[in-house]
This record gives sequence, C-alpha cells and structure tokens, in this order.
Amino acid sequence: MQLTSIQNLNKKHIVLFLCAFYILFFFLVCTSIPYGDDFWFLKVVNDFYNAHTIADKFHAVTAQFNLGLNFNNTIDYTEHRHIIQKLILVADVYLTGKIHIKTYLLFNVLSLLILYRVFYLLFKEEMQDNTVFCSVFLILFTVVNYLNISWMASLSNNILLMLGFLSLYLNQQKKYAMSIVSLLIALLSSYGAFIFFLINIIYLALRLNKTAIAYIVFLIISFYFYNQGLVNSDTYSLAVKLKYSWFVIWLFFCSLGSIGLNAIPATLIGILYVVFFLFLVKKKIYKTHPMLFSLILFIFITCFGIAFKRCNLGFSYILNTRFRQFSMLLTAFYIISLKVYYPSFFEKFKKTILISAIFYFIAGTTVSFYVANQRKAALLEGVKKYKQNQTGLFIYKGVYENKNTQIKVNEVNTIMKELIEENHYDLP
Repeated sequence: MQLTSIQNLNKKHIVLFLCAFYILFFFLVCTSIPYGDDFWFLKVVNDFYNAHTIADKFHAVTAQFNLGLNFNNTIDYTEHRHIIQKLILVADVYLTGKIHIKTYLLFNVLSLLILYRVFYLLFKEEMQDNTVFCSVFLILFTVVNYLNISWMASLSNNILLMLGFLSLYLNQQKKYAMSIVSLLIALLSSYGAFIFFLINIIYLALRLNKTAIAYIVFLIISFYFYNQGLVNSDTYSLAVKLKYSWFVIWLFFCSLGSIGLNAIPATLIGILYVVFFLFLVKKKIYKTHPMLFSLILFIFITCFGIAFKRCNLGFSYILNTRFRQFSMLLTAFYIISLKVYYPSFFEKFKKTILISAIFYFIAGTTVSFYVANQRKAALLEGVKKYKQNQTGLFIYKGVYENKNTQIKVNEVNTIMKELIEENHYDLP
C-alpha cells in the first residue's frame, strides 16, 4: 500500500512539473501578435461586427473558412468552418472590447493538457508502469510541436484531438450519447472530426457492438449538412496526385515519423513505424486491444490525409511543427504497444526507452525554445516595421521576396488596418 502511494505521489509530481513547464514555455515564447492564417481568423471579427443583419452575422461565423486570394486571384478555401474559434474571437471583443491573442493562446495550452489527461484515462492500466508513464508524457510534453501552443490557428487541431479522444473515452465507458455530442462539437472546430466518427465506428465494430449503427447514422447526417455549400479549392486534381503517388507515400512516411524533425530521419522513422504496425496486426492487436488499434489507425489515416491533400506543399509543410503532434502521439502509442505485446523486450530495454525519452525531451525542448524565440523576434520586428510604414507584418518566411504572394501582403495590411480603425485590436 505504501509502495502504491509513493508511486502515485511520484506521478503527481511528474505531472505537476510537466504542466508547470508547459505554462512557463507559453509565457516565454507566446506573444499577442497574429501570424499567417491568424489574419483571416481576425478578419472574421471585422466581418461579424460590420454585418448589419443577424443572417449576415450568422454567415460570418458559420461560413467555410478561407485564406483570402491566391496569386491567381481565386479564393483559397479550406475544408473547415472553424466555428468555435470564430465564436471565441467574437465573444472576446463583445466581452472585453478587444482581441486578446495571448488569452486566446491559453486555450491551446488548456486543450492540450485536457487531451493528455484523457490519454491517461484511456490507457490507465498500461500507464501504471512508471517507465511507460514517464516515457509517454516526456514525449508528449516535448515542445517540438511549439506552434500548437504559440499559434492561434492551431487551436482547431487541439480542440479536435481533445474532443476526439474524449469521444473515444466516453465510448469506452459506454456513454454513447455524450460521445456523439463530443464528436458533433468537434465538427464545429475541424473537418477532421469525421475521421474520429469513423474511428469510433471501427472501435465499436471490433467489439461487435451494434451501437456503431447510431454513429454511422449521425456521421451520414452531419456529413450531408456540413458539406452544404462547401467549395473545393484543391490545387491538384486526383489524377495528378495519383501520378505522383510515390511522392505522396514518401510524404506519408515523413508525416508518421515527423518526430524525427528532419525529412531523412522522419522518413526512416515513418517506415519503421509502418513495419511495427504490421507486427502488431500479426499479434492481432485489433482483437486484443481495439482502442489502441483504433487510435493508431487514426494517426495513419490523418497523416495520409495530410500527405495526400497537401502534397503540393512538400516536406516543409509536412514537417510543420503543428502536425508533429500526430507523430508524438503515435510514438506514445508504440511505447504502450511494446509494453503490452513485447513485454520481455520492454523489460530488457526499459531503461534505454526512458533515457531516450529524457534525452528527446531535453534536446527537443532546447531546439524548440531557440526556434520559437526566433519566431517571436520576427513577429516583434514585423510589428515594428508595420508601425513605421504600414507594412512588414510577419506572414510567412520569405513572403516579401516572393512577388506571387503580394496579394497576401496587401490583404494582411488591409485586415490589420481595419482591426485598428474599428478599435478591435491594439498592436503590442
């Protein structure tokens, strides 16, 4: 009994340390300055408060999210509606009179912390092992995914994961109605909620649970209504993507292993992860641990979707820090898988696994802190330039050297000018 109490106490100390570290990182690298896609989120505030009818305001919040004009003068639509994020911004202005980006970013931290809590609840039995517990959470709390903390646009991804994992936990607890509600709310954040619908159905089907039919019905109905009026602005046709399917597969491997930080190690890790998955299938993981299998499948589907949908943007997009979250989760799943399906191997190399996790946490955090601070400096420099000549806001790296992106520069300047004139935002 005393041993158990000490074990629990140690775990609580570890969690408190990691949470404190996350919050400290937030205060050190986050700033109330928009970046990239953030400007088009902020544009929604202008659109909402300049709308004169309830119908127009409703449209501003629920309309398909877009990133303004492309260099060929066509609207660059995304597949998302991002209703939750829009409502948070609109509510911020309504309640306080201003947009507070840093406060908004706190939702990033909160949603990730809740996600990790739900992760623990899903695998509570496996996490009783101290090595598994420490290794998993050291990987998950390594801030190589720093944009998921310091970038407004990442909130949609964080909320999706939080509510998606929550839906599976509620499903596991046989609270099916609450699970479906969680998925429907997740749809208000990201189109990716449809994948979680599918994963919940697969999980129930593997358990031969007829409740899967209810999830299928809600999936069909929500898919129909969600897609009403959606515009597809995919840059490349299906035929082109199939022609270069070898590149899509390469990007898929790279996405799975993006915890490796660079294209070559990421690709090698991704291939290793696919091979290990095949070994787990041979062990019949889908029968013995349907939850673990379903979540691994979620990562595979998501990473393939990113590679397929954004193959035109290449490795720099796939290795973006906000997508690294999926590779981190997959690594955590595999640590648990080693414990469950290869216990002798795990026991033999448990010290190596833990030391590797500690090393990755220290090295990854050090590199990420340096890069995140560089980004913060670039944002502050952009604001300084904007105050001097009304241009220069940091949108994307190299944007001002690229003539094709001049449309984006002009749009961003216009959005910021309107925000300031309407007294919705104050530059730091």
